Amino acid sequence: MIGSCGEARLQDTAAALAKEREQKEIAEKKFLDVQVRKHSGGHGACWQYEMDGHWHPFSAEGNDQMQQAYLAFIDDEHNCRWANVVAGGVRRMVDFRDMTQTNVDTGKRRAIRVVTGVPLQWESAPAALLTQRDDLRSVYVEVNDASLAEVVNRLLRSSGHAWDVSTECCHMKKATVKSIHRIENYQLWQRYQARLRAMREDRAKYNLQSEPAALDLDGREGVMTESQPYLDCGEPLARDVDEKILLHGTSWDNADSIVMHGFDNRTCMRGMYGDGTYFAGAACKSHQYSCAYQCKWSSTCLCVCERTLIIARVALGDAYYASETRYGARRPPNRIGSKSTHGSVVVNPGPVKGHKQPVQVHQEFVIFDREQAYPAFVVQYWP
Repeated sequence: MIGSCGEARLQDTAAALAKEREQKEIAEKKFLDVQVRKHSGGHGACWQYEMDGHWHPFSAEGNDQMQQAYLAFIDDEHNCRWANVVAGGVRRMVDFRDMTQTNVDTGKRRAIRVVTGVPLQWESAPAALLTQRDDLRSVYVEVNDASLAEVVNRLLRSSGHAWDVSTECCHMKKATVKSIHRIENYQLWQRYQARLRAMREDRAKYNLQSEPAALDLDGREGVMTESQPYLDCGEPLARDVDEKILLHGTSWDNADSIVMHGFDNRTCMRGMYGDGTYFAGAACKSHQYSCAYQCKWSSTCLCVCERTLIIARVALGDAYYASETRYGARRPPNRIGSKSTHGSVVVNPGPVKGHKQPVQVHQEFVIFDREQAYPAFVVQYWP
């Protein structure tokens, strides 16, 4: 019989082993992520083979050959099932139907797989992602998750000034989600990840040390802050480039263009803080730009129509905090003592020089690089 001291030691040992296992899993994931980025090439896919219970990446040369052969197999499964791949002096016969490779010289057979590096919650198969075309049906994936709908409903009804009955924002208390679609655009995701890597290089090059931007400064319930981990699609937000979940109101037609080609600041119409793409942390602010008839939300807007909200991943980097308007600006201001620019512009509620109103009411976030945001979800709702 084990005494209380023995039980305590066993519990301590079990806890230590669990912690060690968790740290090992985290380390292996980080290593795998590095390998994926290193070997994925321009197409973003990383081919791997299994050996002794672990997955190892092909060389860059082999990875490119595998990718070209796999695309041929997708196009013609009957005639392109088999492929010869020669990399590092090793000849392999690959069977894409069984997802195996055989060393031609030794006869050793191993499993293979392709890693696309997309968020865990994406449902599209690698073959579908790698062959996406300009077809909206291939990137819109409807989400029927009651818990996610609850999170989005709370964003609509409780973020920003929805609580304030003296403002038009209180109308959002009645907002109801009609549909949620997750956006699974592989090429757009790859371009976004490439931009994040470039921002990390800037961070190292200029030794940037910036505090992350605060959220919910125009609200009182902390809704945006609390919602961040629920809307990342299983891909944790990158803290080193201050990646945030933010909101962008638009029409349904514009949303179609954004999910296919990304946010385009060239379409900006004389923004108060520069000609960039604008995001908000409050649904009531984004709602102002969701009318399909280009009618900004006001007491005179009688449009009764479904509205569209894009929930986006946005990398703010080292933000510049605006204290005055920036009409006509095409990029963020330069960093102090440098010719390089800040990563974004953030406008917090409060007095702003040149503002047409006494103060800035809603918090706004502005980016000037079209690759710096990814449309994660498109929401249709009734106001």
